[in-house]
Amino acid sequence: MHFSTIRKHGRNRVLGGLCLIGLAAASAGASDIWMSDERLKTAFGGQTIDGQYADGRTFREQYANDGALDYREVKPPRRLRGHWSIIKRRFCTIYENSSTGGCYRVRQVSANCFEFYFETRTEEEARRSTLRKPTWTARAWRTDSVSTCEERPMV
Repeated sequence: MHFSTIRKHGRNRVLGGLCLIGLAAASAGASDIWMSDERLKTAFGGQTIDGQYADGRTFREQYANDGALDYREVKPPRRLRGHWSIIKRRFCTIYENSSTGGCYRVRQVSANCFEFYFETRTEEEARRSTLRKPTWTARAWRTDSVSTCEERPMV
């Protein structure tokens, strides 16, 4: 084989390899929009958030360090208690005597603004692999500092 042919094919292999590395990095980056287990724990453990659903309802939820939670809506008045957990990069809020909780992927969109995307109804579902596409549910911010959320959700 002629030397120039080897150089040509070698260069193509290198370029092909670089393209594969680039595609892998892009795929990894796409999955990194969701907060990690550690980031979820740091952001929400022992904290209170205020938030708003797509339909305009507002809520406040407190996450105790021991896993307990206290959820409140003002209009109409509503209060739920339960527990929170983190399972495979999903933030789960499970309420006593109510099936309205679930497990969410969370995306931090700015310093103090978080978007919650519903993925599964139960912690057991979160433990299993799922192909369900997360759907935007709410935007919230920690009450220990000023909200950095903009008016409209980044869906």
